[in-house]
Amino acid sequence: QGFEVTVHNRKYYAFSDYKKEGTKVINICNQTTNGWSHDVLGRNWACYQGKRVTGQHTEKVHYLVDTEALSNGVFRQNPDTIAKINSIQSSWTAKHYPQFEGNYPSPAPVTEAVRQLANELPEAFDWRNVSGVSYVTPVRDQGGCGSCYAFGSLGMIEGRLKVVTNNKQTVDLSEQDVVSCSAYNQGCAGGFPYLTAGKYGQDFGLTLEANNPYKGVDSKCGTKQGAERYYTAYYNYVGGYYGGCNEELMRISLVRDGPLAVSFQYGMFDDFVSYGSGIYSPTPVKHDNGEYNPFVEVNHSVLIVGYGVDSPISVFRRISRSSRPTSRTPRTPKPLTIFNIIY
Repeated sequence: QGFEVTVHNRKYYAFSDYKKEGTKVINICNQTTNGWSHDVLGRNWACYQGKRVTGQHTEKVHYLVDTEALSNGVFRQNPDTIAKINSIQSSWTAKHYPQFEGNYPSPAPVTEAVRQLANELPEAFDWRNVSGVSYVTPVRDQGGCGSCYAFGSLGMIEGRLKVVTNNKQTVDLSEQDVVSCSAYNQGCAGGFPYLTAGKYGQDFGLTLEANNPYKGVDSKCGTKQGAERYYTAYYNYVGGYYGGCNEELMRISLVRDGPLAVSFQYGMFDDFVSYGSGIYSPTPVKHDNGEYNPFVEVNHSVLIVGYGVDSPISVFRRISRSSRPTSRTPRTPKPLTIFNIIY
């Protein structure tokens, strides 16, 4: 994890420090790793390290999961479990996904002013169909690389560029450039839209797919020198800070600015890994896989393109390459987020 602050017209960003001793990881909570600093124009750069010099500090210890041992008991979906899910409810359909077998795996308060703004929004909205016109670029497949953050982030920038130019400019941005060239994320091991569409987009710019075609693997930065880049003028979390978001603010941002990149805990419910079609709501059924569930703590980034109550509304950037549908859709009626797939 990391943090970013702006002090006297200079931006500072660094990751929180840690050290690894075998399977033990110690968070050094009072200091950062070597980070980046630059003026707000991005011209004058420097390295820095932050350290708390007064007061007491603590170290938190975590232990790594033995993923090698877990791989010997790879995840397998139980047909009986899938049948049970389908037998106890009818709003959605569970199905078997063999390509996943063997693989690893509260909102901020709403102010009255925000509530009034949200109440003025349309009951349903979809950037794929605004008076018959789509402002969303095609869904692409991330394959086996954990690059959902790159696809969600660049999908947002591509969509918002179409919105701000009234669909006069359509670009295909390079996810591989983000995976291979951005030091703010961890390549195929994951990352965050804030650091991709936001910080990387502002500090280094986003280039076209043709300048670094997607390979879906960790590799050295292979973007063509002198490649044209698109820069992010301004970025922030919805709500102003991480954790300051709520449904109303998301809808306001979506309608006002364009498609919105978000992250969530994929596999929060055991049965979601078997989701096939229909309107999703969780069941009490759990997969019979012992203690191994490869989706328990997997974070996923997606692109929301709309909202509604009675129709599917947003696009999920895909995890698998070609064996599953290449788009998903969640919608968010209160009090529970529910999902649907577009085929």
